[in-house]
Amino acid sequence: MNKIFNVLCLIILLSTSISSCQGKQSNEQNKLDCPNVPKLVGRINDYADLLLPEQEEELTNKLEKLETDIGSQVVVLTINSLGEESIEEYSLRVANCWMIGRSGDNDGLLIAVALQNRKMRIEVGYGLEKIIKDHTAKNIIVNDMTPKFREQDYFGGLLSATNKIDSLIRSNVDLIGEQP
Repeated sequence: MNKIFNVLCLIILLSTSISSCQGKQSNEQNKLDCPNVPKLVGRINDYADLLLPEQEEELTNKLEKLETDIGSQVVVLTINSLGEESIEEYSLRVANCWMIGRSGDNDGLLIAVALQNRKMRIEVGYGLEKIIKDHTAKNIIVNDMTPKFREQDYFGGLLSATNKIDSLIRSNVDLIGEQP
């Protein structure tokens, strides 16, 4: 009986060790999949230094209220340059690395701006795609962001975009989390 107990203890110990190693390997793999992704510092990640502190605070408060009220997470990222990567590849990689949105609803959204490349993208999680379809995201960029950005009113463009996104999400809460 004592031998059986010892064997069971050994099996449990080994399986725990293997699980632990697999978890560490998974974490290390996640780090490898996220090279050149800036650190997520909050709802506003202004690495291109386009916003004044009070503008960042206003946008942060708006996005924080949306997350508190509804649960959906919206994050803004500005960078200087994409390098050789396309805005589509980069924004998807960042959104995945930052794990924006609730895991069960996949209701995250990233507004990415690459200043020197003059590129913008709204990366929408699957759980918001019934609310913010590709053409809707494109219209927000074309109608709300681009005109303001041409005037170098980056705050105005981001505020207009986040207002539109906030309104769309709030008026379609019942569609959050539904796959397209």
